[in-house]
Amino acid sequence: MDSGVASVIGIIKIVGILIFGLVGIWLADSFAVDSSTLDDTNTVGDFLGATALGILAFKGFTTITNSGSEVKNPHRNVGRAIVISIAICVVIYTLVGFAVSSNLSLAEIIETKDYSQPPHQHLATMVYGSQLQSQW
Repeated sequence: MDSGVASVIGIIKIVGILIFGLVGIWLADSFAVDSSTLDDTNTVGDFLGATALGILAFKGFTTITNSGSEVKNPHRNVGRAIVISIAICVVIYTLVGFAVSSNLSLAEIIETKDYSQPPHQHLATMVYGSQLQSQW
């Protein structure tokens, strides 16, 4: 029973984030991403920062292997679960990334770096109105 509830809640979360990404792209009217940069220099630090964020984004997949003893046919299903989960996350990260970068300029995204309002929250405020501001 508990795993059924967890599955339903997980699906609700995934669908909600997918809707957020799709609505953001729909409002942008295109996949045009502002790829301009504030300066033309890309450093090793920039690359390492992006790599670290990528690793952290997919860090939780080790949790799947921890529950391998509870899964039927773990040799087949644990690997399958990891691949499916990563595929879903790649789609979600890509959708939300395009939604944010298509609707906000690079300067607006950088303005949120103090984490008081992350870029996706700024986009959600634009999409769904200021009534969300009080809930976050």
